Amino acid sequence: MTISTDKFLDRFAETVMVDRQTISPTTTLRSLEAWDSMALVSVVALLDELGAKPTPGALEKCQTIGDIMALVP
Repeated sequence: MTISTDKFLDRFAETVMVDRQTISPTTTLRSLEAWDSMALVSVVALLDELGAKPTPGALEKCQTIGDIMALVP
């Protein structure tokens, strides 16, 4: 499933419960107040919905939202 950057950011913001206007692909995950273990689990579910099958440990290596986007086929 191919998804546009804007659509991914919309879905990411909804999933992690952040204001869509405050994020971009270059936003670092650690800068997000809402980025915690529950957000990580929610993003795993989002990636699954989008058909992404990241290798073990791939998500934990992501530092930006763009890094997570790169996991989506």
